Parts: sequence; C-alpha cells; structure tokens
Amino acid sequence: MRVIFTHIKPECWQYKTAYALRKKGIKTISISLLASDRKIFARAFDEIISLELKNLKPRTVFLKFIKNPLHFINFFYRLFTINADVAICQGAPHYLAAFFIRNFKGRFPRIYFPYDLSFTRYTDPRGFIPSRELKGEKYSCKNCDAIIYKGPDTESVSYTHLRAHETSLHLVCRLLLE
Repeated sequence: MRVIFTHIKPECWQYKTAYALRKKGIKTISISLLASDRKIFARAFDEIISLELKNLKPRTVFLKFIKNPLHFINFFYRLFTINADVAICQGAPHYLAAFFIRNFKGRFPRIYFPYDLSFTRYTDPRGFIPSRELKGEKYSCKNCDAIIYKGPDTESVSYTHLRAHETSLHLVCRLLLE
C-alpha cells in the first residue's frame, strides 16, 4: 500500500501519521511546495517530492524556475505520473488541495483534510477570505472521495462506529487507531 500526503509543507500530524503507517509496512510519500528538513522527514516518508521553495511569492517561484528548470519539470512529471492507493490532501491553502485533488482524479482515492472549513466557521466568509480559497474549498469538498474533518471535541466519533462503516478506503484511518 502507498499513501501520499500533500500540503504546502509537511506538518507534524503528517509526520506522526506517516511514521505510524511506515512502521506497519505502508509506503508513505510527501508532496509539497516549500522546503523542509529532509533529514527529519525522511524518518517518516519513504519518498519526498518537493519544489523546495522558500516561499510562494511569484518572484521566488520564477527565480527558482529560471535557476533550475529541470527540477520543476521533474516535480511535475512525478506529480502527474505517481501512483498510490490513497492521497490525503490538506488545505489551507484550499486552492492547493483542490489542485492535488484534481490531479489525482480517476487515478486513486483522494481524502480531503481541510483543517478548518471557512464556511463552517463564518456566516459569510466572502468578505475577508480570498475567493480562490473559497473556490478551492468548495471544489475539494465536492470532488474528494472522503473528508477528514477536525471538528469540536463534542463531535467525536467512536472507534466502534468507525469499524461498523469501514471500507477499504477507511483502512488508513483504522490503522492509525490500532
């Protein structure tokens, strides 16, 4: 089994989850845009695919591309040809999660982890959240195969309830609970 984690930069929860899965013999892959400490994340991920950007400012991206166009070509080649059993695509930024969800469509199941849903936190988020974020969130919710929702503690789901509804797509989540 191969599990992909996508985000702007690997985070602690991804490290812990990937580490636990890797201990169970599951191959883990990190796909990100920003640079991270490869030595640390190599303990959790079998493969790290990254653009190694310092930030997402257009000037930074452009200069990195000019200095090393083959790195960009290789990143996108790997992104468009990678194969896995499931991908966990984290937002925010939600437009980035939407990009990964769209790219992996029809290739393998995609789980969307929005971290925070703008439409559940605010009555009308359009006044202060960029439209690309709201569109990305909406696209991701509508087009993913499953959602990991980090709700309030009062909305916890029991282990027994999870097992009662388990499918092959839920296997990753169950493995983490055992």
